[in-house]
Amino acid sequence: MKPTSQQPVTMYYGDYDKNGSVDPILFYYIQEQNFPYASRDELIEQIPTLKKSFVDYESYSTAQLDNVLTDEKRESSKKLIASTFE
Repeated sequence: MKPTSQQPVTMYYGDYDKNGSVDPILFYYIQEQNFPYASRDELIEQIPTLKKSFVDYESYSTAQLDNVLTDEKRESSKKLIASTFE
């Protein structure tokens, strides 16, 4: 990961599956597209409801921020942004 001010590494977090614990999801850019850092298995283990959205590895291979977190979930999330790693 090589964050910049235009393409930062961003962690969204909230209780997305409503189980009482915080679910952090890290996103980073690859060629101007924002992808989740976690593998499909890691993300589904953390948020089981996403299994319906990503039924196989192929569907997850192109998953981006908009596919993982809806606008509503992003708006209710807290987030941390890193534009440099120092």
